[in-house]
Amino acid sequence: MSKHLADKYAELLTKGDVIELFKLIENRFGTIKGACKAIGIERKTFYDWKKPVKEIKIETKRKLLNFLLKEHPIDVLEFLTDRSVKRSTELLKLTLSTIYEHAIESDVMKFQVLTSRFIDVISKYDKPLTDYIETEISDMITSLLRKSEKLGVSIENQV
Repeated sequence: MSKHLADKYAELLTKGDVIELFKLIENRFGTIKGACKAIGIERKTFYDWKKPVKEIKIETKRKLLNFLLKEHPIDVLEFLTDRSVKRSTELLKLTLSTIYEHAIESDVMKFQVLTSRFIDVISKYDKPLTDYIETEISDMITSLLRKSEKLGVSIENQV
């Protein structure tokens, strides 16, 4: 199971995620050398991560995840879930903000289409993601309602 999960989710890991997860292994083995040996990478690989533009190879991410999923499955799965929710929430916020900005700057017809799309996206990704950005969504809806009043169109049945 751990290899399958490592293969599937390794791409989600950023450089910062890898470094943070590596610390779990380093703490267990007490040294960088021991941690590197445990997951099957060279120490040089670890030190390369410190370089500003050095990307971490997908195979290294897989090795790290595979090891950690065997040793700390609950902690690692929770870590991956937290990161996924955070990134999904950021993307949802960006999507809604982009639709909102285009709606605010548009004419009546395009405004109605974009407002409908805004509401569809909220409905599509409702709970738990929208809970994280509830205030931002509420502020955008308020602005969209004001804009609809200025344009003389009703969107209240949509929001």
